Amino acid sequence: MALFEGSNSENIKRVPQPRRPKFAFGEEMQRRWCRNTIFYTMLLNAYTIMFPAIERFTVGCLRDVLDDITDPALKARVQAMIAQEAIHAKQHDESLQVLERHQVDFQFIYRFVEAVMKIWLPMNHKLGRLFGRYYLVAAVAAGEHWTTLISRWNLNSNAFKYENG
Repeated sequence: MALFEGSNSENIKRVPQPRRPKFAFGEEMQRRWCRNTIFYTMLLNAYTIMFPAIERFTVGCLRDVLDDITDPALKARVQAMIAQEAIHAKQHDESLQVLERHQVDFQFIYRFVEAVMKIWLPMNHKLGRLFGRYYLVAAVAAGEHWTTLISRWNLNSNAFKYENG
């Protein structure tokens, strides 16, 4: 199967619909929830700790340039991405309850990443004069592509298959 199977110009034109999947972060979630190993579980937990701040940063970067977009179709796609990233941030924040229940001390890293992202967003305006107004949007796009690539690989290879037990 091709990594980007189904990619074509028609997919690029469509407006994504933000999804609101329901995840069960209940009491039954095990400490070693991914492949029943601490390595895979903590690797994915590390992403979960960092993603809320990064997703809020993405939303801020996109909102900063939303008024510059004159193409209505592109603007609709960017607004849909903003909505989806906000949903992702909320879901990752909710998943942190599992770490709290298992007494994983993650607050330092969470607060550190939040602080870094809060510094970078205002710097967009200052650094924009040096690198161009949209350099952070390009960085966000690169990050989203990287995340998509890694996610597709994980899902297709079952490398991080969820196991409850």
